[in-house]
Amino acid sequence: MQTLLYSEINIFSIIALFTVMFNSSVFGVDTKNKNRLFSCSACFAAMSCICDFLWEMSAGGYLLLSRSAAVLVNTMYFICYALSFCCWFLYIESISESKIFKRKKRAYIAFLPLAVLVILLAASVFTGCVFSIDENLNYTRGPLFFMQVVLSYGYIAAAVIRILYDVIGRKNKLVWDNIIFAAVFAGPIISASTLQAFFPELPIACLGIVLAFMNVYVYSLKVHVSVDMLTGIANRHKLMNELEDRISSLKKDEKLYFLFLDIDSFKQINDAFGHHEGDNALKSVATVLKTLCKTTGGFCARYGGDEFAVIQVLKKSGDIKRIKKNIYDSVEKITDKNSAYSLSVSIGCAQHTSETESVQELISCADSNMYSKKMQRKEKVKM
Repeated sequence: MQTLLYSEINIFSIIALFTVMFNSSVFGVDTKNKNRLFSCSACFAAMSCICDFLWEMSAGGYLLLSRSAAVLVNTMYFICYALSFCCWFLYIESISESKIFKRKKRAYIAFLPLAVLVILLAASVFTGCVFSIDENLNYTRGPLFFMQVVLSYGYIAAAVIRILYDVIGRKNKLVWDNIIFAAVFAGPIISASTLQAFFPELPIACLGIVLAFMNVYVYSLKVHVSVDMLTGIANRHKLMNELEDRISSLKKDEKLYFLFLDIDSFKQINDAFGHHEGDNALKSVATVLKTLCKTTGGFCARYGGDEFAVIQVLKKSGDIKRIKKNIYDSVEKITDKNSAYSLSVSIGCAQHTSETESVQELISCADSNMYSKKMQRKEKVKM
């Protein structure tokens, strides 16, 4: 009865993990390359559950395995388990704001603990240092069994530390987003693994892994609802929520500015060079805003069409002029002298005051100022 319950939980876990892997591949939880790492992590986790299922069925007498096959199944279980967490760490590293190591060096460092584990497991076949299985298929943990735990779960610890590294020094809402992202994966795995130590007869650790991947997948979908799919920055829905949050948390010595941006002559770019080139222009402007907001602590979003918005909280009112100038200059630098067209933006700025208390009033004020700036620029061109 216990074997059947164990196997049923394993089957459920396998189906759930492959479902997460398939859906993340089709719909994506991130960009294409990063998404592969997440899918690989889920795939290896499912494979470890398959190995666990085969071993449990064999131990319960429902499946006949030779000693060599039993050793191979358990060895593959540990390798797939570690590979899943290794891919998870690489996924976290790929989506991190800062890059500590170059791509190739990052891969070498990530696979080093895995290489040590493979060597230990290879040695264990002859020495039983990690685990041993006798002719009667009795499983015994070896003196170095704890090493596979350290090497495998070390990836989880490294991923959490990597996320917290990006959090240090930040003062915006992204801090809590990153902490939550770390918790939704590491929390269930650590909790379930601790319970597994007290109840070894049940695959609680397996359920913990499933819960972790389901949490991350659901959380990622929630995040993607707030992302503009073309430019990769926040969309209008996220902008409105962020603006309300920042207004409500505004301190007495802080001033909130809302910048409304519009790409000049964007329709002409689309008409003359096609919508593909127009999309490239939108992506370029979004990249500029995202880069600048990282240095100023601001928040940028695509409002719609060729319109963008930036929320900036400052203590010195003079800083907003510098930020606007940086945006103007950075956008103009996107295209060079050899480009078929030049990029520029018109910016309207509005400060949150008693006269612009509501979000809509603030946006309308910035939009009106932006339109005035655009008209002024057109008049200068005519002259």
